[in-house]
Parts: sequence; C-alpha cells; structure tokens
Amino acid sequence: MNPTTTDHLTSTWDDILKSYEGLHELYGSIFLMYAIAVVEKKNQALLAKDNEFQNLTEALSFRETEFAKFMDQNSALTTENEPLGKQNSALTTEVEHLQKQRATESRQCTNHLATTTGHDSSNELELEDTVEVLGGAKGTVKYIGAVQGKYGVFAGVELDKDSAVTGKNSGEVEGVQYFTCKVPGAGIFLHAFRAVKINTPRTASTSITDDLHERTNNFAHTTAIASTRSKAFTSSTTYPKHLSKGSPISI
Repeated sequence: MNPTTTDHLTSTWDDILKSYEGLHELYGSIFLMYAIAVVEKKNQALLAKDNEFQNLTEALSFRETEFAKFMDQNSALTTENEPLGKQNSALTTEVEHLQKQRATESRQCTNHLATTTGHDSSNELELEDTVEVLGGAKGTVKYIGAVQGKYGVFAGVELDKDSAVTGKNSGEVEGVQYFTCKVPGAGIFLHAFRAVKINTPRTASTSITDDLHERTNNFAHTTAIASTRSKAFTSSTTYPKHLSKGSPISI
C-alpha cells in the first residue's frame, strides 16, 4: 500500500473517532438534561403534595381550635343553664302550688254557694256529664269550679256539634284556659246550678225547662239569705281576690 494512502486512511479514521467522541458527548449532555427535567418535574409534584398537606394540616388545626371554642361555649352554656333549670323547677313547684290553691278556692266557693243558697248543684254535676243549658242547647261538662273575675261556682260546658254555634268561647275566660273544645268556639260557662243533667230522673209532667225555672226561682228566693250569710262568710274567711260579685248567666 502506498504510504500516502496509508496516511490518508489514518487521518480519516482519526476524524471518525473524533466525530464519535463528539456524538457521545452530545448524547450524554442530552440524557443529562432529560434526567434533570424529569427530576425537576417530580420535585415540583412533591412540592405540590407538600403544600396540599400543609393546607390540610392548617385546616385541621383551625377546626380543632373551633371545636375547642365550641366545647368552651357548651361548657359555659351548661353552667349558665344550671340556674335556669333551678328556676324552672321553682316555677313548676309554684304552678303546682297555685293549682292546689285554685282547687281550694273552688271548694270554698262551692261550700259558700251551698251555704247561701241551700242548694249545692256542683255536687250533683260531674265531669263528662251531659247537660242542657238555657235555650235548650246540650253539651258535656268539662270544668266545675271558680272562674277568674266571676262570683260563684261555674260549669264549663262543651256544646254538642248541633249547638256549637251558640258557644261563646273555646274554654277560656280573660286569657285563662279552663278546658279545650274539639270545635273552636263551642264552649260556654254558666253557674253550676243552671246546668241541668239530662239523665236526672223526672216525672212525665216535669220538663227540663220547668226544672230550670224552679231552680232559678229557688235561687231568687234565697238571695236575701245569701246576702246575710255572705257578709258573715266574708268576715270569717279570706275570699279570693280575683273573684268579683255579680256575673252574667253565661260567659
């Protein structure tokens, strides 16, 4: 082989080696850049997860603080409600006392009416009795006793459906509820002696109206005696302040 040719081949081979080394370095640089990009992307994802975890931790901490405040408020309300519970218990006791006092007043009125009229109609009436009132209306006795602001013993009657339109209330007088009516406005109050039991035995010639007139006349006849005995009763007994003399036939 010619020396010149040999030198030329050697030079070419050296160039090839240099080119390969250059490509090798280029590929190495590209791979390194790619690896760096992948690592940075993963690092950004980890940072995002870390921020999310940080936010969750802060939210959890905030909720724990709010829950602690709520528990403190609940504890304060519990402490605040203790005296209210005691007040409620005291009010319940007071209501029971007032109910007993009202029952006593009713008995006093009943005894007073029996003494002054000689006729204790309230003892004849019982709750759930069927009665007839003025005008021929019929109903059921739902209350017997005193009525605030009125004088005497009253019967609270829930009128039947046929007579409900003649009612005057729903079982209340001046804001005090004595009984309730199934039909609103079907209630009426009247002096106990004016309520006539429908099942009271009578002769064939005696009607309910006649019996009612007889009782009314008897009451009028004894008014003078009632006035005299009422003064004696007032001087010896403390009469309920909320009862006033003089009341209509029905309320």
